[in-house]
Amino acid sequence: MKYEELIEFTEETLNCKAQGYAGEMNRWENFEHASRIDPRFTPEGHAWNWAMKHAERAIYIWKSGGKTEDSVILEKFGDLLNYCLIIKSMKKKINFIPCSDYIPRPGDQAYQVEHLIGAVAMYCDKPSEIILDEIIAITSSFILRYVS
Repeated sequence: MKYEELIEFTEETLNCKAQGYAGEMNRWENFEHASRIDPRFTPEGHAWNWAMKHAERAIYIWKSGGKTEDSVILEKFGDLLNYCLIIKSMKKKINFIPCSDYIPRPGDQAYQVEHLIGAVAMYCDKPSEIILDEIIAITSSFILRYVS
């Protein structure tokens, strides 16, 4: 997949999901509702829990070692990327983040699944935007490298 295709795919997915799950004015409305139902978690915490569901699947698929269809890689890593972008928008307190501003262009870094596992564990231990940016970079690099 090319960088521009990833940006377009991600923005289309986020816009489509916003129509189904959130209002026009508040893209994380459903996470706020979840916080009222289960106040143990903030809206960001609920989004992170969903991100972890997708991270676990993405890591499992990767470690299974078998040939995985492009559509499955794109779905699992794409969902993880989308949740991280939603969390990023919550942290910045803006309703829409242009994906090209936050998904880095591919560099020379050859990430391994262990990088993702480590970054996820660090974010769980101490959430920070720096670690969130690292998860976005790792996830997008996997998609760009392995989805044709």
